Amino acid sequence: MTRSILVVDDDPAFRELARRLVTAAGLTVVGEAATATEALAVARELRPDAALVDIDLPDRNGVALAH
Repeated sequence: MTRSILVVDDDPAFRELARRLVTAAGLTVVGEAATATEALAVARELRPDAALVDIDLPDRNGVALAH
């Protein structure tokens, strides 16, 4: 069973790198978000198994978001 991942980072270049690394590890990136607000909406819609979250997002601390 392939695990689904949401990538959350405000840097588009890092999101692309993370997508390649996660995919190479055999996981599926089901969505991306640049802010905590966007991440919450995408997570509610797509229900990923996990998220890779930047801790320094422009609108909220990523650690708080992960909780």
